Formats: sequence, structure tokens, C-alpha cells
Amino acid sequence: MIWVFLRIYLILLLPVLLLLMLQWNPLSWFTSRWAEEQVRMQTIGTFRLIQQELATRPEDRWRSAITEMARHFPHHLALRAIDELNLSSNARDRLSRLGLIMQGRPEPHAIYRLGDTGKALSLALQTSDAEHIAARVLGVRYLVSQRLEHADDPQRVISDIGKLYPFPLRLTPGDKIDLPHTLRETLYRLGAARQELDGNTMLLHILSKSGKYLITAGPIPVDAVRKRYPYLLIGLPAALVAFGLLLWTLTLWRELRHLKAVVKAFSDGALDRRARLSGYSTLHSLSQAYNRMAGHIQQLMRSQQDLIDAVSHELKTPIARMRFSLEMLAETRIATEHKRFEDQLANNLNELESLVGELLDLARIRRDADRRSEERITLPAWLDEQLHEFRNYHPEPALEQRVPEEPQAITVIDPRLLRRALFNLLDNAARHARSRILVALEMNDGQMCLSIEDDGPGIPADKQRHLFEPFVRLDDSRHRDTGGHGLGLAIVASIMRRYHGSTHHERSRLGGARFVICWPSVEQDAPVSELGQTRC
Repeated sequence: MIWVFLRIYLILLLPVLLLLMLQWNPLSWFTSRWAEEQVRMQTIGTFRLIQQELATRPEDRWRSAITEMARHFPHHLALRAIDELNLSSNARDRLSRLGLIMQGRPEPHAIYRLGDTGKALSLALQTSDAEHIAARVLGVRYLVSQRLEHADDPQRVISDIGKLYPFPLRLTPGDKIDLPHTLRETLYRLGAARQELDGNTMLLHILSKSGKYLITAGPIPVDAVRKRYPYLLIGLPAALVAFGLLLWTLTLWRELRHLKAVVKAFSDGALDRRARLSGYSTLHSLSQAYNRMAGHIQQLMRSQQDLIDAVSHELKTPIARMRFSLEMLAETRIATEHKRFEDQLANNLNELESLVGELLDLARIRRDADRRSEERITLPAWLDEQLHEFRNYHPEPALEQRVPEEPQAITVIDPRLLRRALFNLLDNAARHARSRILVALEMNDGQMCLSIEDDGPGIPADKQRHLFEPFVRLDDSRHRDTGGHGLGLAIVASIMRRYHGSTHHERSRLGGARFVICWPSVEQDAPVSELGQTRC
């Protein structure tokens, strides 16, 4: 689960890493754009007013006119060719589209394009409040005063100038100025004064050079950058997180749709369909669990169908013989023949009963998950007891054992099932061994491994693939009374699967077959609660 969260965090960090790789700072980008918007609102009218003044003069006299105007601007005002400006390709493109941009190097200044003349005005920007008023107002005061002093209709002049600005201008006679005392003092001392309204806007009062008129500009929005910056600090990380979550959600949705399609196809009968997700996928472990489940179900369905086919075949023979014996009993009048057919009928019934019993045992082992019959046993002592019992019934061939006397050789298992697996393998070895059977117990990497090998002829290569399938006999020429029903090894494999173990066959060093069964062992000092319900 921790990997799922790590992937989510990595996806969330992906946009940030992408920004770092592109060397792009969104905070700086947004701040510069907002600052440029504010500068544009406050200076566009001034630049347009200068442009109108230049339009009344020949182009070859523009530089001298700018020099004259610059005397009334406390900060640097210059006329320069656009090609001489140190601008990036992006800045040139924005200047061409917008007509006014702000540059921060080597010092903050605004650049205004003069139409298609190939020239631009450059006005340095200030830093302090006092200089702020001077830089934005005193130059304008000079330009406006020149027009008002000789105008027959001052209101019309202000109306025309107001069209150049993005905020309204009002004209008030100098003898009707109604401002607070502190503002009036600032106005007469500096020629301009700023009046804050509601923290978001301001009024700018400009006194004409002669003092005959008061020009009021506004309301003007102020400090757009400072007001928007908190929203940017919250909104930008939120946008990055939302983008990362969107990427993760889209990926997760696509993977879920894939799993849904696979499950639907599997439920419709396509038992070979499997989920294919990347190892880095959030649902990789789920898809792997589904694939294991689907493979197990497919194997069970195939085994079930094979078992049904095999059972129907195996039942036909004793039933056919029983029917034949019944028919012959009805026809014969000879006592000896009558007795022989009765014995055949009893033998077939016993064979059928044995077959049904083994089938029920196999089905019960595959189906039953009850762990209450498990016991904690010391395997060497238990194995020695079982082999002693087997020798009593099978004195030949010779039975050897290699069992370590290690106290940690302890396991928790159903002894009845383990005994069934052991005796099935021993019976199989006894039927094929010439003179010798070897039983060995080993512990390897937390696994208990029990091997049974013989010195018989071994198993043909063409039989080895299906050894642990039901009704597979190692020698088809043998009768059922010597070869059994072919369920012994299938029962052994089912018992080992129940305990998450394994069963395999290999060539024996004695010359015959060697069967090995392995299952997880249990530590000697493991608590009883971890071992399930046990008996001592």
C-alpha cells in the first residue's frame, strides 16, 4: 500500500519537476504579468499624450521634443529605436501585440511602441511613494498644463485627454477645490496628491502649473499584484495538485476499465483472459491477484472437466462387468458357474466402492479448508513411527530411511492427510522397486521436504507430464487390483496444494523414480495462536 501513496506523491510532484526542468517560475510569471497590467493602466494615457505631442512635429524633431519633455519627468524618459532595445524574442512579440510592456532589467521601466515607426518610448519606473507620484504625475502635469493654459474650452480639452486614459478625468476650477487639509498641503507642495478610497482604488489630484485648474483622475485600481498574490500562493499549488490528481485519476480510470473488460470477458467464458498492467501501476498487485485467481479457477475448471470425463470412463468398466455378471446369473443353472458369477459381481462392487471412496477422498481434500484437525508434530519421530508400521505390512523390498534428529523439525499439519500422502508414495514405490526404497527428510529454506525413491525401472518420459492428474496409471498393462485406479498421486498433489506445498518427480540416484513433497515448516518457538488450533 505504501507504494500506492508514493506513486501518488510522485505524480503530484511531476508538474513541479516539469517546471524546474523548463526553468519556468509560475509565481514570477504571474507577478510580472499583473505588474505589467497595473503599469499599463497607469502609464498608457501618459504615453498616448506624449505620442499626440510628437504627432504635431516632424519625426526628425522627436528626439529634441523628448529631451524637452524629459526635464519634467523626474525619471528617465527616452526615445529609442526598437532594434536598439535589449529585448528577448518573447518581449518583442509582446510589444508588437500589446504596444506596452514592462521590463525589469537593468532597471524597471515601461516600453511603449510608437505605432509602425520602429521607435519606442522608454520610461523608468520608481520605487518609493514620493517618487511614485512624481514619475507618474509631474510629467503629465506639464503636458496637460500646456494644453489648458491656452485653451478656449478647458472642459473639452480634459474630455479629449480623458479618452487616452482607461479611467475618468474631471476638471475643477482652482478656486473651488474641496479637499481635506492634509491633501491640500501635499497638492500645493508637490503639485499632485493621492487620495486612498477603499484600499482597492485611489483618486489622483493634479494641480495645473498656473494653479487655475485641478484635474482629478480616478478611481484608479491600486496594488493589483499585492491583492492577487495570496490567491496565487493558494491557487497555484492547488492547480498543480489538481493537475497531478487528474493525471493519476485518468490513469486509474483507464486501468479500472481494462480490469472491468477482463473480468467481463472471463465471466462470459473466456477463461484465458488475464489482466496486463504495468509493474508501476497502482492496481498492479490487484491485477496479479486476479490473474492468480483466474488461473486457479481455469485450472480447477479444466481439472473438473477432465475428472468428469475420466470418472465416466472409469465407471463404465465395473458397471458393464456387473451387468454381464447379472445376465449370466439369470441364464446359468450350474451351481459352480453361479458361484463364480456371484464372486465376480462382489469383486466389481468392491472395485466400484473403492473407486467411489477414492473419488470422495480426492474431492474432500480439494474442497475442505477446515484446519481444526491439524496438529503440531515432531516430524522425525512421527515419520519413524509410520515407516515402522509400513514395514510390518511390506517386509519386502528393503526400506531405508535418512531422518535427521533435529528438534526444530516441527510442523503443523493434519497427520491423517500427511500419512495418506506418505503411504500413497510408499505403495507406489513398493509396487515398482526391485529391492530397495529410500525415504529421506530434509529442511530447506523454511520448507519441509520428504522424498521417496526406489530402484525400479523408473517412469517413461511420455508419462511424466501427467503424473499427478487423476486416473493416470504408470503401467496401462497392469490390472486395477495391482495398479489401482490412478488416483494415488493426484491425492498426494492435492494434499500438498492444500498446505501451499509442492509435489514433483525426478530421476532417482538408485535408478528408479524419486518423488519429493515439500510444504512450509513452522519455527519451534512459534506461538500457538500463529499455528492455528492444535492438539498436543
